[in-house]
Amino acid sequence: MAAQSQLQQPVFALSLKSSTKGKLSFGYVDKKQYKGDLMTAPVDNETYPAWVVREVTLTSGKAKVTQPMLFDSGGGSFTYAATFFVDDYWDQVDGSLKIGDQWIYPCMAKLPDVKISIGDGKTPVTIAGNKFKGKEYGPQAKGTCVGNLRGDPKSFRGNPGVPFFTSAFVVFNQAEPSISFAAHA
Repeated sequence: MAAQSQLQQPVFALSLKSSTKGKLSFGYVDKKQYKGDLMTAPVDNETYPAWVVREVTLTSGKAKVTQPMLFDSGGGSFTYAATFFVDDYWDQVDGSLKIGDQWIYPCMAKLPDVKISIGDGKTPVTIAGNKFKGKEYGPQAKGTCVGNLRGDPKSFRGNPGVPFFTSAFVVFNQAEPSISFAAHA
């Protein structure tokens, strides 16, 4: 195993895809893994002891939010964002209904895409709506699914979760520190 001082750059990169094996790279950025330019934003590790970017913008139709986001796998299969954004997102889906802190919707519904950007925001990454399709709500609600885009009223920051990480090539730079991402090649 190489020590950080032996790496070409103090970075690690993720190229995870839903349909194929992913790739984790240490010490270099493989330009064949993404298209377009990498968007970059500094990590606020003075306020937050983690990979938090202060201003991440999510848009979908008329729904829009700019908020801090924690870039780790803590979101699991969910993307967490400001509750008002999530409510505006699900309001775009015919037949959706909020129950507690989660949204249910007809499983056959076409879910809207979400664009996510940082830094200059010139080349946002699109998270396909189908990545927010959750499991069936339960045996008593056949044909009804739970959405994987959720609001968290107790949290001051979002988490992009698996829907994001399977939509983007992501670089974690430990020297600056910063996060960069672009669409998969």
